Amino acid sequence: MDSDMIKLCKERLEKKIKKQRADLIRKEVEHHRSIMTPLYEKRNEVIKTIPNFWLTVFLNNKTLSKQLNNTDKKIFEFLSSIEVDKFEAGHSIDFVFQTNDYFTNTNLKNTFTYNEDGELVSINSTKIDWKPNKGIPDEIDHNNEGLSTSNLSFFHWFYSTTEKDELIFGDKIAGIIKDEVFPDALKFLDDDHNNLEGEGPSEERNY
Repeated sequence: MDSDMIKLCKERLEKKIKKQRADLIRKEVEHHRSIMTPLYEKRNEVIKTIPNFWLTVFLNNKTLSKQLNNTDKKIFEFLSSIEVDKFEAGHSIDFVFQTNDYFTNTNLKNTFTYNEDGELVSINSTKIDWKPNKGIPDEIDHNNEGLSTSNLSFFHWFYSTTEKDELIFGDKIAGIIKDEVFPDALKFLDDDHNNLEGEGPSEERNY
């Protein structure tokens, strides 16, 4: 068998494997959605009865709590639900808000797209429609020694990008929401859960 024939066979085999992998992922996503969607819908009915549910959940996660400044916390009081959807090439995270004094959007969504090697290649985000005299609520913190530090807003996370450094941090926060907080949100209502997470390294913002 000459080199051209070997190359052709290899390309056909790789194409077949990629198709089978894509079919498997699609079936897994559909199966997961069919089972979990009804359960999450029932959970949402419970969540609606708990004031400031998602704010409490975020504050009880060591990493996510560091991403919220004081104004962010006020905005999160209007956060009514979070939805996570997985699809063949990635996933999306949708924040659903009640009417508020900060922006007109009812939904803020980040969509994460990966290539065939599993590397994140883009984040596509809803553009936030801030109300007059409102905007990204970055803050300046002052300590007792008169020193000031910037306290960036969580809402920088809603930002479309293909830049590697921004993708890495955006994906890390998304992973915590998608894999830790969203599936087990009710567990994070307990203050003790924050103490059980362990003393891992702190997450620095890199928006």
